[in-house]
Amino acid sequence: MAGLSDMEELLNEIKNKDFVDYMREAISCYNGGAYRGCIVLSYIALFDDLRGKLSELSKVNGDAKKVWLDVEKRANDQQVFESFMADQLKAKGLLEEKKYQRLNVVRELRNKAAHPSGLHASAEEARFVFKTVIKEFLAEGLLKTTHAVDVIIDDLTKGNFFPTSKMEDVAEIVKDELSKLHQKVYPYLVEKLVDAHAVAATSVNAEKFLVGMASLEVDESRELLRKKVVSVSCVDEGKAAFVGRMVSADAKLLDGLSAKDHVRICQLLVEHTKTATVGLVSKYTHPARQLSAMAGKLPEEMILKEYGSFFSEVLKKYPYEPILASGLQGKPKLAEKLIESWKKNAGSSTYDVANKFAQSIQEVDSVVLGLLEDKEAFDLVVAVKLAADWGAFTSKSLIKSKFSDAPNIAESAKKYVDENPKEAENIVVEKGVSANIEEFVSEILTDEAASTLM
Repeated sequence: MAGLSDMEELLNEIKNKDFVDYMREAISCYNGGAYRGCIVLSYIALFDDLRGKLSELSKVNGDAKKVWLDVEKRANDQQVFESFMADQLKAKGLLEEKKYQRLNVVRELRNKAAHPSGLHASAEEARFVFKTVIKEFLAEGLLKTTHAVDVIIDDLTKGNFFPTSKMEDVAEIVKDELSKLHQKVYPYLVEKLVDAHAVAATSVNAEKFLVGMASLEVDESRELLRKKVVSVSCVDEGKAAFVGRMVSADAKLLDGLSAKDHVRICQLLVEHTKTATVGLVSKYTHPARQLSAMAGKLPEEMILKEYGSFFSEVLKKYPYEPILASGLQGKPKLAEKLIESWKKNAGSSTYDVANKFAQSIQEVDSVVLGLLEDKEAFDLVVAVKLAADWGAFTSKSLIKSKFSDAPNIAESAKKYVDENPKEAENIVVEKGVSANIEEFVSEILTDEAASTLM
């Protein structure tokens, strides 16, 4: 049985916060030894809660509406309605058998406590009623929660269910809809959403709901989404974009999948990356966002082992997206591969590749703090000079401007030269980009920096 402190904690589980103060008053009765008062107040709260839920359900369910009208008539006529309401809810299938039996037990204890029969309510009975009322009724959403799910699925056919495609808006709506449900109905909800996703009229909204649900990162739904959505969807090549959105929303959905699921999902993500035409990186379909999400939630070893080919494909197509570099901070093994791709591209003998790096230098520079070591920044500068010497036009412009668009990279490179002049000179001479380090710094970084070395 719940103790006094447990009774206080139970207040946090009440869905309708209007009942919190009421039930706190029941605790005060219990604390003062007025066990009858605790039972009676809990009983009143239970039936007021049922009456309110019946009112809500009556808006979308014909049987509930009929019962509600009869209950309201009795209540307005000052007639006892509690037993009638409970019996009718049970008869119409709106109240589960188990809850109906629990309700009857509470009703019997209330009857015992409310009449001067000579029998005194015990502390144990008061705690039992208090706990049962909250756990079985006040802590739950609508009466038979599958009805609430059916309402959601029906509403998915309406074009304004999700007024915008912004994930923060979608997530807020999903969160509000889930607040009406008990967690035990989540399996039914996910099952219905998967079915709705396969129907043209509800496909778009069902997908938004599933992705929004994933973005909330709720443990109680994560395992369902992992097994019933991601694992099931990864066998369908037509669902590559959808699976990618789920990964962006909650990359931990990948953790715990079978080896075959990892292979399938990786292939979907690779093919989607190759063919993707998404523009805004804010979109959950963007491969760079997906990889960044994975880096933020999964071990590096897992990404390299299970999703290495996806990582490589993203590095080929989106190496300069700031969200990717930001996501890899604190992930040294992954960051090393990104930086190596930058170095390779910056010094490429293929003009398009080298020029693309030089054109993206501002994006790269905006995320290098905390990612690049001074030596790596210097290597990038040397690589750009190498490409410029080969004739890459944009690389030449970057050299001519002395990296004015990349102050962070330039500063780190200068710092490396200041602290390691001999090693820096060996690099520029070996690469054939300058005769000595003083000449290199003077040409590419700043004249002031060169003077400090002489």
